[in-house]
Amino acid sequence: MTEPWHGDWNDLAAELGKAKVKALLKEQLHAALQAAANDSGSPAPSDVGSSDSDVAEVPDLDEAFKRFAWTVPEGRIWDTHEKKLLKEKQVRDWLGSDVYKQWKDSDQRRTVKHADVCREASAAQKRGGGELSQALRRYVLLYPSQNAWDRERREVVPLNDLKPMLHRWYSQWLEHPEREVIDREKLVFDPIQQHRPEDGYINMFRGLPLKPVNAPGRCDHIRQLVDHLCNNDPVVFEWLMCWFAYPLQHVGAKMATAVLMHSETQGTGKSLLFERVIKPMYGEYAATLGQHQLESQYTDWRSQKLFGLFEEIFSRDQKYSHTGTLKHMITGETHRIEKKFVSGWEEANHMNAAFLSNEIQPFPVEPTDRRMLVVWPCTKLPESLKQGVLHEVNNGGVEAFYGWLVRRGMQWQDRGEETAAAFDTHREPPMTEAKARLIDFGRPSWDLFHMEWKAGHLAPRYPYETCLVMHLYQVYRQWCSDAGERAMTRERFSNALSGRERRRRDVKYQQGVNERKGTFIQVDEPPAGTAQKEWLGGFADRWAKNLEPAHD
Repeated sequence: MTEPWHGDWNDLAAELGKAKVKALLKEQLHAALQAAANDSGSPAPSDVGSSDSDVAEVPDLDEAFKRFAWTVPEGRIWDTHEKKLLKEKQVRDWLGSDVYKQWKDSDQRRTVKHADVCREASAAQKRGGGELSQALRRYVLLYPSQNAWDRERREVVPLNDLKPMLHRWYSQWLEHPEREVIDREKLVFDPIQQHRPEDGYINMFRGLPLKPVNAPGRCDHIRQLVDHLCNNDPVVFEWLMCWFAYPLQHVGAKMATAVLMHSETQGTGKSLLFERVIKPMYGEYAATLGQHQLESQYTDWRSQKLFGLFEEIFSRDQKYSHTGTLKHMITGETHRIEKKFVSGWEEANHMNAAFLSNEIQPFPVEPTDRRMLVVWPCTKLPESLKQGVLHEVNNGGVEAFYGWLVRRGMQWQDRGEETAAAFDTHREPPMTEAKARLIDFGRPSWDLFHMEWKAGHLAPRYPYETCLVMHLYQVYRQWCSDAGERAMTRERFSNALSGRERRRRDVKYQQGVNERKGTFIQVDEPPAGTAQKEWLGGFADRWAKNLEPAHD
């Protein structure tokens, strides 16, 4: 019969007999399977467990013995023709339940070791450039975690994300004897190159993208831009250049200092310097960041970074809430990396930070701070200098500036120092007028009041001298009202001052004919031959009289 039968098979069986009909049915089934194979281009069963077959014909039992082998101990089925591991359902759907059962239960069924056929499958994949081979080269299992290292994207990915990506190859990759696995702590970000690959480490750092060029004439305008931003202050200029140069001369060096450049003047050129000149030297290991990153519970933005540029990181009402985060980011040896859907890990902190702002107080700086260089560019960048910088940036100026930095000397001399000293990661930045102003902005009200009082700015009415705390507190409250500051309670005020001045509680003093007790801030000692009670009483009388008009 050359044409397929399209009528009722019962009628055909009545006409030709069951044996003839069975032969015809087999002929049409084989023809359909051959057409499916030609459409798919695959002679092997699908690895997704589909009941549809992609083969030219269904093998009989003899062919099944020749083609398939049972793997131990995993219990998968090895296709010797296609060099693939198959699931039972795939083979059962392909052979049919009866043939599959006969094959599985037969003593003639071959048995092979799972590890042996995995190596054979891997070799076949490599010869054909298959997906399994690519997965074995690309992904490294991180133990103990549910993560893998992606060599191509150079990032940590959760295993759950690999399943849809690898599809049918995921299980074979995970079970493969040649699948690479390392301890989680051996995946490191190590620009200093302290961990050797031969010891099983994988270094996420691949080197800086640019090559330094020895052509100082190509970056004259860039150096002038830095000088302009430093208000032509040679001490600040030299320190900042050393700060730029040190981590380039010693790749991976963690500076214990940072740079804050802020100004209310628009167009000073600070973004031009950091975005167009400094960041490109670090390539993928630099990032521009903001308040969102600092507030986020996920910190993967810190991973594999050598330079972080922060712009307007705090709103006005959050300036004091992240100071601890900033301190750790600047000086911490390690930081915790938290990534969505990925187990967190500790990573060495090699990120140096610069902060840009147009706020007069971007964030508070402590009076004892030794971390921050604060620069306040005073003037707008001249257009001619701006165009000169842009021309150099577009014509190899960044590479030339890079070359100039890595070749410059690392000696720096602060104001008042007789000799220059070697610049290092902990070299304290110079005090600038901008930093002093920022420190004052960050002082609490009692501290500012104490500074003014001690400096004699409240004299002659309220000179810096021994006095009752209650009298000084009244002056402080009036000062806060005039300065627009919020006053604290008397007890907190007294406690705060006790860290700066000598406080004496419940001291007896003479006021008129009455003997009283009070808490004093004692600045000096009574003169020889003078009774303390009378001496203290004199201060109490004088301050009480000076305070009287304030309460009229």
